[in-house]
Amino acid sequence: MALFSEHTKLPPSERFVIDPERLEAHSETSQGNQMAFVREVEVEVLLSLDLAKALRTWLDDKIATIESGKEIIKVREPQS
Repeated sequence: MALFSEHTKLPPSERFVIDPERLEAHSETSQGNQMAFVREVEVEVLLSLDLAKALRTWLDDKIATIESGKEIIKVREPQS
């Protein structure tokens, strides 16, 4: 089993345009509005059958807790 992290890809460059009348700046990325993601494998894990079953039991318990509404998880929406 491989565990990975995922994040949005940084643009190759970014340009900031300054509006002198409004004293504001906004960015223009070279990628446009394309949303790209990068996955990096952090670790690969080998589990015995007993440990895999214990992990599954632990995950099932956490999923049941979340589905029952006992725990509130806030998911951050990607910014566009």
